Amino acid sequence: MTTDDIEDRNARLVRNLLALRMVLSMDQMQTGRWSDRIEEIDQELAILGHDMKSTTACAADGLRRTFLLPRLVSRRNRNAHRGRVIPQE
Repeated sequence: MTTDDIEDRNARLVRNLLALRMVLSMDQMQTGRWSDRIEEIDQELAILGHDMKSTTACAADGLRRTFLLPRLVSRRNRNAHRGRVIPQE
């Protein structure tokens, strides 16, 4: 295997492990049961050189930009319209 093949294989493995971790985390949030597999996946990701802290930071930033900022902007726009006094003739 060439270096590019190994890097592609590792990148695909990281993506699959992250997807599996996300599914297990969602299940944990819904059921309240902790899965030991999450810790195993985190260890495998660390062995592959993947930094979960940077992944978490990227995910948090993505959520903030995708959901929170548009919500804050729409709330600000609604409040601006409500606070405006319309003169009556």
